[in-house]
Amino acid sequence: MGALRSDIAARVERIQAGSIDNIVLKLSGGVTVQWGSAEDSANKAQVLEILLDQDVSEIDVSVPGRPTTR
Repeated sequence: MGALRSDIAARVERIQAGSIDNIVLKLSGGVTVQWGSAEDSANKAQVLEILLDQDVSEIDVSVPGRPTTR
Protein backbone atom coordinates (compact mmCIF):
# COMPACT_ATOMS: atom_id res chain seq x y z
CA MET A 1 0.00 0.00 0.00
CA GLY A 2 3.02 2.21 -0.43
CA ALA A 3 1.35 3.89 -3.39
CA LEU A 4 -1.31 5.44 -1.16
CA ARG A 5 -0.97 8.95 0.25
CA SER A 6 -0.31 8.78 3.98
CA ASP A 7 -3.71 10.26 4.92
CA ILE A 8 -5.51 7.65 2.82
CA ALA A 9 -3.30 4.83 4.10
CA ALA A 10 -4.24 5.89 7.64
CA ARG A 11 -7.90 5.23 6.76
CA VAL A 12 -7.23 1.57 5.88
CA GLU A 13 -8.78 -0.57 8.60
CA ARG A 14 -8.41 -3.96 6.93
CA ILE A 15 -6.85 -5.52 3.85
CA GLN A 16 -8.35 -8.70 2.39
CA ALA A 17 -6.57 -10.72 -0.26
CA GLY A 18 -8.51 -13.66 -1.65
CA SER A 19 -5.65 -14.04 -4.13
CA ILE A 20 -2.80 -11.89 -5.46
CA ASP A 21 -5.23 -10.49 -8.02
CA ASN A 22 -8.09 -9.81 -5.60
CA ILE A 23 -7.01 -7.23 -3.02
CA VAL A 24 -9.80 -5.41 -1.17
CA LEU A 25 -9.31 -2.46 1.17
CA LYS A 26 -11.79 -1.62 3.92
CA LEU A 27 -11.52 2.05 4.84
CA SER A 28 -12.84 3.94 7.81
CA GLY A 29 -16.25 5.40 7.13
CA GLY A 30 -17.45 2.16 5.57
CA VAL A 31 -15.84 2.55 2.14
CA THR A 32 -14.80 -0.67 0.37
CA VAL A 33 -12.13 -0.43 -2.34
CA GLN A 34 -11.72 -3.19 -4.91
CA TRP A 35 -8.02 -2.80 -5.65
CA GLY A 36 -7.45 -5.92 -7.76
CA SER A 37 -3.80 -6.86 -8.21
CA ALA A 38 -0.78 -4.84 -7.09
CA GLU A 39 -0.09 -4.02 -10.74
CA ASP A 40 -0.41 -0.31 -11.64
CA SER A 41 -0.81 0.68 -7.99
CA ALA A 42 0.40 4.26 -8.55
CA ASN A 43 -2.41 4.93 -11.03
CA LYS A 44 -4.95 3.16 -8.83
CA ALA A 45 -3.93 5.36 -5.90
CA GLN A 46 -4.36 8.54 -7.97
CA VAL A 47 -7.83 7.49 -9.12
CA LEU A 48 -8.79 6.53 -5.58
CA GLU A 49 -7.78 9.97 -4.29
CA ILE A 50 -10.23 11.60 -6.69
CA LEU A 51 -13.09 9.19 -6.07
CA LEU A 52 -12.86 9.42 -2.28
CA ASP A 53 -14.25 12.97 -2.56
CA GLN A 54 -17.56 11.49 -3.73
CA ASP A 55 -20.28 10.18 -1.41
CA VAL A 56 -19.86 6.48 -2.22
CA SER A 57 -19.60 3.23 -0.30
CA GLU A 58 -17.79 1.13 -2.93
CA ILE A 59 -14.97 2.06 -5.27
CA ASP A 60 -13.43 -0.26 -7.85
CA VAL A 61 -10.03 0.84 -9.14
CA SER A 62 -8.93 -2.62 -10.30
CA VAL A 63 -8.87 -1.18 -13.83
CA PRO A 64 -7.78 2.40 -13.13
CA GLY A 65 -8.77 3.61 -16.59
CA ARG A 66 -12.36 2.49 -15.91
CA PRO A 67 -13.12 2.96 -12.23
CA THR A 68 -16.62 2.39 -10.89
CA THR A 69 -18.41 3.59 -7.79
CA ARG A 70 -21.56 2.75 -5.89
